Amino acid sequence: MRLHNTINISDGELRIHEKKEYSSITFGYVERCLAELIKDKAQVNYIMQYLKDNREISTCSDIKRTYKKTE
Repeated sequence: MRLHNTINISDGELRIHEKKEYSSITFGYVERCLAELIKDKAQVNYIMQYLKDNREISTCSDIKRTYKKTE
């Protein structure tokens, strides 16, 4: 069965396609990969701590809404 990947609409068409989405690189992922490459657990721990201690930190302004309590 052939999958139709185009849908006609009033002003053009919609196309269905597949795309790859990569998951975020997490500390857990990095640690698992390092453990596969480096057998010395102390070295892996050292690298992980280094990465955590030296990652960039940015600050930004944010607005939070609060509600007054009614009695």
